[in-house]
Amino acid sequence: MGMKKQRIDKKLWVMIFFVFGIFSFNFSLAAQGDEEAQKQPSTVQVSPVRFDWNMSSGEERTAQINLKNYAEKPYVIETQIEDFYVKDDSSVAEFFVPDENHPLKAYDVINWISTSEKNIVLAPGESKNITFTTKVPEDAPTGGYYGVIFFQYEEKRDENEDAEGGNAKIKINTRSGILLTLAVKGKEDLFENGFLDKFNTLKKFHWDKPVTFVSQISNSGNIHYRMAGDIAIERFGKNTTNLRVDSRLYYPKKIRPLENKWDFGFFDIGYYTAKMNLISDDGNVSIFGQTSFIVIPWKLVATALSIIFVLWIIFKLGGRKERKKIVRRAAK
Repeated sequence: MGMKKQRIDKKLWVMIFFVFGIFSFNFSLAAQGDEEAQKQPSTVQVSPVRFDWNMSSGEERTAQINLKNYAEKPYVIETQIEDFYVKDDSSVAEFFVPDENHPLKAYDVINWISTSEKNIVLAPGESKNITFTTKVPEDAPTGGYYGVIFFQYEEKRDENEDAEGGNAKIKINTRSGILLTLAVKGKEDLFENGFLDKFNTLKKFHWDKPVTFVSQISNSGNIHYRMAGDIAIERFGKNTTNLRVDSRLYYPKKIRPLENKWDFGFFDIGYYTAKMNLISDDGNVSIFGQTSFIVIPWKLVATALSIIFVLWIIFKLGGRKERKKIVRRAAK
């Protein structure tokens, strides 16, 4: 009877694992299919997403942008050209169509750019190349100039039911665009320079993770540049980890804030030194900064105190027993 029960139990476990394996395999295939579906665009894709050009006053340059319609319906796409700029203490580009009186008229590139087509019709699955030309004026001063080419199309989507019980349609204007960053050399030379305005942690003592590093990079030159690097974290002079500082664009005469986080571990108690090293893509600008902080994980402290308390209780109880033995011996 016992052997028979063991055989039944083994068969039952084999069946359970078999069913679980099939379910896991099917679930993995479904998840993989979902990931592939998410990777493929559902409407119009624009590529590439940016052009970074070094140009001179009076120079003209031409390039192509590819549009592809992944939807199952045609789209009529309108081309729009705008300027953009970035405010201090911000990394968000603001797009605008300038007028004659706006304060950033010197940065206008809206009149420098022309496209081969104003309105484009894309059939389902169709791909098309659009040519655009950028012509820098002869008297353009040295500096950074920034524009964007938008491709706008209209989508109709179902909304809530209307008063007559049908599905109401709403129209949504969708825009995809490419950024154009121009480093223009006029009569003056291009000048790249920058410095670290601030680099520290939000707190000096850290009982819980993360450690948040805040920094501000100031571009004091007359042209933009890209920089990347890392933050080396050391304890007692020994490197423990490195945080990646991703490549970002730093605009002239602007301050860009950065924030990086470090999730320290359970046993990462100690006094730390963090060193930030950034360097531009062309190697002309390098930035270094250093700060220090202290990590005392509260979970580690709580565990240590708990162990000490338990040992103290054991010691106390053991001491009482020993004293009782001594008293009994003395009484005899």
